[in-house]
Amino acid sequence: MDYNSILGVVLAGGQSKRFGQDKSQVQLGNKILIDYILFEILDQFNEILIIANNDIK
Repeated sequence: MDYNSILGVVLAGGQSKRFGQDKSQVQLGNKILIDYILFEILDQFNEILIIANNDIK
C-alpha cells in the first residue's frame, strides 16, 4: 500500500489526568516522547497532522 497518499495523524490530545502532565512532552532519554513517535512514521507519509491540546515544542 502506498502510504504517501495517506495523511498521517498523531493523536496527542488527552487530558493526562492520571499521569499528571502532557505525555507527549515527557522527556525520555534525550528526546520528548512525541519525537520518538514522529521519527518512526516520518518517512512513511508526505504529511503528518498532530492533534494536541497544547503547543508541541
